Amino acid sequence: MKLFIIVLAIIVIVIGGWGLFSALNKAAPVSENGLILLTEDYPPITYRDENGKISGLAAEVLEEIMNRQGMSYRDLQLLKWDEAYDRAVRTPNTVLFSTERTPEREKLFDWVGPIGSNKTYFYAPKNSKLKINNLDQAKKVGRIATCSSWFTEQYLKDQGFTNLQSFTDPQENIKKLVNEEVDLSVFTDMTFPRLAQQAGYSPEDLKPLYQLMETQFYIAVSKGTDPDLAVRWQAAFEQIKADGTLSKIYQKYVPEIEAPK
Repeated sequence: MKLFIIVLAIIVIVIGGWGLFSALNKAAPVSENGLILLTEDYPPITYRDENGKISGLAAEVLEEIMNRQGMSYRDLQLLKWDEAYDRAVRTPNTVLFSTERTPEREKLFDWVGPIGSNKTYFYAPKNSKLKINNLDQAKKVGRIATCSSWFTEQYLKDQGFTNLQSFTDPQENIKKLVNEEVDLSVFTDMTFPRLAQQAGYSPEDLKPLYQLMETQFYIAVSKGTDPDLAVRWQAAFEQIKADGTLSKIYQKYVPEIEAPK
């Protein structure tokens, strides 16, 4: 009987260990370069196109950088932002793109960029009577929809907001806002139109009330990664800017916005 129990325990441990290994391997495939490449659905910055490829402004910039470094641009993962961000903070040899560079995040990553800049606004339903002229007024509204671990949510929490409702999908925020289940939400000017369309609405269904901040977005390289990687990638990015490639990428995805110089 004792022998049977020992054998059974060994089988359980082996199966459990294999299951854990498989789950981890499935969750975080490593590219040929030894890097884990993570992003989110955030058009036109990053998204999965009709052919199943992860595309977008930041995705094409990263692909160009890696190609110029002789590195394989493969095995990307498109995840919910909070999951991708958490992995990047905890896991060496992880690249997260794109990521707003904020004081709260400064020491968590090495940075490549900036790829571009965003203006962030409080948005409300188009027929809303709300008027927001400062953060104190925004703190007094009923409900503000935010996205888990987005830089905007982190910032509002740091500013003492207690009226936030957090969701993992920005399209859910759009729907809640249009249906007036929340009073406000926060989006960047570059991504808001596409997010509204993806959610099945027109950007005109909502209106910006107050500019919250202006930030820049980068490729973030996790700590524990060879620090020379970010240095080499930054040099390649500067070449991309100098030879006009970045401007061509902007024309492809956001022709109304000028590329960084």
